[in-house]
Amino acid sequence: MLRTWMVVLFIALLAIAPGVASAVQVQLDFEGTFGDALDGNSLFSYSGAAGLNQFQLVVTATGGDFNKTSSGFGINAPGSGDDTDALDNGLVNEAIRIAFDTTADIGVKVVSFEFDRLTGSGGTGEDQALLSFYSDAGFDNSLVVTNANTAGDDTANFNGVDFAEQVFNPGSYLDVSVQDGNGFGLEMLVIEVSESYYTPSGGSGGAVPEPSTALLMLLGTSALYGLRRRRAA
Repeated sequence: MLRTWMVVLFIALLAIAPGVASAVQVQLDFEGTFGDALDGNSLFSYSGAAGLNQFQLVVTATGGDFNKTSSGFGINAPGSGDDTDALDNGLVNEAIRIAFDTTADIGVKVVSFEFDRLTGSGGTGEDQALLSFYSDAGFDNSLVVTNANTAGDDTANFNGVDFAEQVFNPGSYLDVSVQDGNGFGLEMLVIEVSESYYTPSGGSGGAVPEPSTALLMLLGTSALYGLRRRRAA
């Protein structure tokens, strides 16, 4: 028969074991329904929820309007001769900003970004995408994505191996622009939203326990303390 202290000890160990809150994954398909919603706009708001927590993504175009065609997704700059299904620096410097905002204590992790026609030929050189990450505290870091340093489908995976993980609090945003070359189209951005990515002090996030896990940890620690006192008696 299990004694009370054994049950309490099991709960305590379970509580202390590491764990994170489940994340909600959001896939922004620029060549699909998300691209349809952006098409013809220069500013668009996307609302979602992670559990009971609401969040919003604000997507902004610089240099023209978002443009989805049968051959890809890009920005259509005013004037003739623009590559309308790509981000390029032909007539103007085209860019896209994706900002994350919420009043809830949740954060966002960039999982992957998939490009289209990120090739190494033509233009002023190899096609290069510049990704600039800004946390709620300001500029965080930037990186250049090319055909040479992505997966076979032009996907930048932020898994800590291919590219460093990017985890942010509300108030963060991502800028996508052209570093060099003819330009490129956008295919898919995948992010995850979760309480586990929120950092109360601001800046880049990290795993924190859910409220229920924190309560179990408190109860478990108290139980261990009580067991120690009982043995000492």
